[in-house]
Amino acid sequence: MSEHLILQRWADHPLHGTMGELFYKEDKIADTIEKPWQNNKPFVSCVPHGTYEIVPFTRENGDNVYALYNPDLDVYVDADERPGDSGRYSILIHVANWAEELMGCIAPGLAIGIGRYKSNPKKPEVLMVYKSAKATKQLFDIIKKNQIEYITILKAGTE
Repeated sequence: MSEHLILQRWADHPLHGTMGELFYKEDKIADTIEKPWQNNKPFVSCVPHGTYEIVPFTRENGDNVYALYNPDLDVYVDADERPGDSGRYSILIHVANWAEELMGCIAPGLAIGIGRYKSNPKKPEVLMVYKSAKATKQLFDIIKKNQIEYITILKAGTE
């Protein structure tokens, strides 16, 4: 049986984003933040719950991250893999602190807190994850060491 990460979402809020906890086996390895659910609309919504392959991916800026892939859920690694113009692509696990910094991706952090998004100090404080770079490195090390191939994302309130 292949190795899985479990992302248990526990809150979805239009202002703060979708918050969750990421587990490997029974150990919590990170908190997470994503865009709020907006009917799976590309670049502005988190992805649907389900099981995805996690695939190594190199971003345009040279960062090595992981992409989600599940054609049954209409999620692809690259835009050119999609049938026509439908579906989502480049849903990545990468460093970010606020949902506002994401385009449908998942950002791990070592803790959840409240802070004001740095590019607009007049906006209200919102939920965020702290120390995303450190959490992302730890997560990627766990994925590599344990040859983890899948992530299962659960809706808030499900097991």
